[in-house]
Amino acid sequence: MSQRIHIGGVLRELWDDDARTYTSWGKDGKQTEQRPYTAAEAAAADAAAAEDTADRNRTTVADQAAAALDANAAYLGTASPTNAQVAAQVKALTRQANKLIRLQLGKLDGTD
Repeated sequence: MSQRIHIGGVLRELWDDDARTYTSWGKDGKQTEQRPYTAAEAAAADAAAAEDTADRNRTTVADQAAAALDANAAYLGTASPTNAQVAAQVKALTRQANKLIRLQLGKLDGTD
């Protein structure tokens, strides 16, 4: 995530999280400064990126949970599941439990 500040329709400051650089421009539009991020700016960029990842992963896990409800209902509708179906369901339930544990603990750096 990057931040741009415009004053009077002119870009005046840019924090570029991808390049990890700060750039500023004067009233005349000429560049006045460009430097690497400070340690604090880099840490803030890292925290924002981690939060974005957590938000995306939270949404992914919620979507997967909705699909899991349907799959579990289909399994429960199977009168006599085969051994292979039972084994597959145990694996699916373990994956689902891991996702719920991630949600509960707030460990949303992944979706597995």
